Amino acid sequence: MNIEILREKIWKYKEENEAKLMKEREENKRIEEEEKKFWENERKLAKKKKIIYREILLWVDEFVKTGEFKDLFSIMDEIVLFRSNWGHKRESDGGCWSDLILDKKGRLRYESGYKWMPHREKIGFNYEVFTFKYLMGLYEFIRSGRVYGEIL
Repeated sequence: MNIEILREKIWKYKEENEAKLMKEREENKRIEEEEKKFWENERKLAKKKKIIYREILLWVDEFVKTGEFKDLFSIMDEIVLFRSNWGHKRESDGGCWSDLILDKKGRLRYESGYKWMPHREKIGFNYEVFTFKYLMGLYEFIRSGRVYGEIL
């Protein structure tokens, strides 16, 4: 085997690898810019998010006072109120899931995971952490009454 063949292969590999790395850097930069724009927009929506959050908490306060709440929690420790894609990060193409859980003391807790993996993150319910889309989806779910059909 001629050593020139090996040099040529090495040079070609380096060239291909550099092109691949450049493409990855460009993609990472694009994603970073999209993330930055996304979270800037979320900050602009902060007042709306706070209003929606308050409406959700009002519903929880009212629901906790019902006989149905007392009956549910005489047989359960917690219930999943809302299942969705991630609400604490920008949505992914797939596999991301989250549960909003209500416990017998009337507290909300958010848990998330990826595909078949168990709960990864557990977060207290705070509007600043969640995306507008998630909060709005939860609000519409509650406001429409669909929440009652999904409990249990």
